[in-house]
Amino acid sequence: MKITLLGSLGHINGYVIPELVKQGHQVTVVSHSDKRKKEIEDLGAKAAIGSMQDVEFLTSAFNDADEIYLMISGANQDEDMIDSARQQSKIFKTAIINSGVKHVVDLSSVGADQGPEVGGLYIYHIIEDVLKELDDVTYTFIRPTGFYNNFLSKITDIKANHAIFENRPATSTSIFVDPKDIADSVLKALLNPAIENSVTYVASDIVTGNELVKYVSEKLNMPDLKWIEISDNEMQTRLEKVMPKSYAIAFTKMYSAEGTSKFYADFYNNEPKLGNVKMSDFMDIFANAYQNIKD
Repeated sequence: MKITLLGSLGHINGYVIPELVKQGHQVTVVSHSDKRKKEIEDLGAKAAIGSMQDVEFLTSAFNDADEIYLMISGANQDEDMIDSARQQSKIFKTAIINSGVKHVVDLSSVGADQGPEVGGLYIYHIIEDVLKELDDVTYTFIRPTGFYNNFLSKITDIKANHAIFENRPATSTSIFVDPKDIADSVLKALLNPAIENSVTYVASDIVTGNELVKYVSEKLNMPDLKWIEISDNEMQTRLEKVMPKSYAIAFTKMYSAEGTSKFYADFYNNEPKLGNVKMSDFMDIFANAYQNIKD
């Protein structure tokens, strides 16, 4: 098959590209960076260098493809998150129609079934809704949970305060996923093109906040590590130190929503099988990052 992938040489494509090439498929990889061209070609794929905001370029990259893999990346914090998602979804739709692609695998997210109350994750709902408008096109929405690597942002607080600050209770659930497990689901969807539209949730491990504290405290030999529940206002104030206010508001909503029963309801209703990379596996990566990040 001829398959076009967005996502350049990111964590997921690092697994997907070699496997597709190995199986004899003609793979085109879209990247905005000309510096990636040789690396992509060294993997046996064709590089399409340009911007996914350019509908004519994207149409060209999709032309003659049996199926495509969509994802959004490289958020520009100078732009409004929601407006950018609306614009990108329209570009995706136009490029798909103009190129005649019939099978789409879209990297979405947990929370895409919900509305603005999930904050930053609402962008995935917007994109899914626009893709659903396509006629004579089958889609598979891949909805991963939170990436393990996102937890690395907690290292500074853990080092300085021996604490994990969250605007939700320690009894609430966190569901994590590893790129390798996402890649397995993406490959399955690409290699077995959908006959009917479908949604696939992907997760690697499920832990409560209390269990997460235990994992980290044991790995770092930090018995006094604690989970500190803070208000939404406190969370937003903390986030505004490292990102624009609009993004801080969006992420505060997202973190708060994760602590509600509604957030993961559709995930559990779909009864996804957990992947192979567990929290105990990620702890080795976490510990290494902890040791290498300066105070």
